[in-house]
Amino acid sequence: MNIEGVIPDLNARILCYCNAYNRGALSADTLRAMGYANACFIGGGLKAYRTHQLAKAQLK
Repeated sequence: MNIEGVIPDLNARILCYCNAYNRGALSADTLRAMGYANACFIGGGLKAYRTHQLAKAQLK
């Protein structure tokens, strides 16, 4: 994919994620190296996000 053609704004917030952890982090790191200052990732991936959302829902 040509990210520069899809998101030309280097200050755009870009959220990278994968199922577990490493690919989202690697993607965000690569984007930051390319100049995308606001590239970030979900720590722990979607599995961690889902676990957090489930725990949060059980607190209600």
